[in-house]
Amino acid sequence: MILDVTVAATGQVTRVQVDRQGTDAPAALEMAAITAAQQWKFNPGHAGGRPVGGVLQVPVHFSLNDEQADAGRSEPCPAGNIFDVQAATCIPHAPHSVSPASAN
Repeated sequence: MILDVTVAATGQVTRVQVDRQGTDAPAALEMAAITAAQQWKFNPGHAGGRPVGGVLQVPVHFSLNDEQADAGRSEPCPAGNIFDVQAATCIPHAPHSVSPASAN
């Protein structure tokens, strides 16, 4: 599933919704992902030297098999990295996209 996460210029999450294209996750997993994302804090993007908000598309993958659950980490990845559950490793400087927040 992909979450559309709206982030304010302060880094606070202001809105989270599931991108419906290609999502077939059960409602319980969608709610778990939304609830977790609402607690995240981001370093905002900058434009013209000033912090700006934006919308991130964050892929969320759930795994319920024992092999991948055993690959969990007790420590988070360093800032700017993403933990790959299947490979059980941090991906340094993982790419991510930010687009300016649209007026609601």
